[in-house]
Amino acid sequence: MIRSGRARLARAVAVVGVLAVLVVAMPAIFIGVRCIRPGATPPARPPEVEQLAAGIRGYVRGGAATYLTVPEWYIVYSTEEYASFLREHPPSRFPYLGASRQYWEYYGAMCEATRGVHPVDPGVHLMLGVIGVSFTAENTVKAVWENTAGRLTEWLGSHRTEEDAFAQRIATEYGRFMHTVPWYEFPFAGRLAALWRETALWGPAPARKWERKLALSAEYGAKAVYGWLSRKGTGAVYDAESERVHVWIEQAPATVFADRHVRRVKDVAPGSSVVTLPRYEAFTDVVRALARQGVRFRDVAGNDVIALSAIARRGTSPAPDAGTVLFSAPILTDPTAARLVVRTPVASLHAAPAALERAGARLEHVYDY
Repeated sequence: MIRSGRARLARAVAVVGVLAVLVVAMPAIFIGVRCIRPGATPPARPPEVEQLAAGIRGYVRGGAATYLTVPEWYIVYSTEEYASFLREHPPSRFPYLGASRQYWEYYGAMCEATRGVHPVDPGVHLMLGVIGVSFTAENTVKAVWENTAGRLTEWLGSHRTEEDAFAQRIATEYGRFMHTVPWYEFPFAGRLAALWRETALWGPAPARKWERKLALSAEYGAKAVYGWLSRKGTGAVYDAESERVHVWIEQAPATVFADRHVRRVKDVAPGSSVVTLPRYEAFTDVVRALARQGVRFRDVAGNDVIALSAIARRGTSPAPDAGTVLFSAPILTDPTAARLVVRTPVASLHAAPAALERAGARLEHVYDY
């Protein structure tokens, strides 16, 4: 019996070891095959941009950044898609594995746009590999649970318990949160406490209530711990990111500087200035507002192209003045819609939203550097 027990333990340890190796090896192989081509050198910048950059600290940012931000944002979009789906559907029907697959498809497509063109940033690819594995693992666990225990309690009761409503509300809050703040700053521990404080211990569909309490407690608890570890690890490995990005604008009326988001750094000529704009979510709104005032964009962080995404009906092909479509993927919960990732010249950025609208598409996000 002792030998048999030891043998089973050894087999279990071996299986865990193999799985651990695969978890590390598979994203490393993906990155090596899809993302890395040695010998890339940054595209040459115009002399006037080089001259400006030399005199302004932090002006230039790597050209790959606009593309490699896209898979990060896909996780935000998927979280929002999940929250929206829960308003009308049980969680067991969400395409968890499809969402995981799409993350790697987005990542691979953006690697195609940068491979051999821009130097490889190991830190960025390490981060994308880690969050990709985490996202895939979370969705896999959810797919297994929701299609076994979750589906059973849906059948025994319903998916309309107060715990289901709580989960939908927190998913919506979490999706909005990630537009401006890293995911690991979300107060999962506080939401775990709120789950037990705000939902009754007894009520209709008791099997579903308690299954949801246990499932959500495990999810929020695990994310609270993992978020704490991620926060500590990120602080130890990466320097704090700048919250602003340099942009060279032209044809800018004096009124643009009344916007607190637009900070003048240097005047180049009448109506032409280097400014800083907020990064992340706010960048899209500020760019759109500047374009409405007639502003033209000369470069963003020393780069003359930028990625943006739009939502459109499947099969939509924007006109060339919107840019070049790099990637198109269906919205998993809406078979009629697709997300387009477009590479747009910075000089055409002011016109891209209108060009997309003419094709029946809606600008979603401009991916800064």
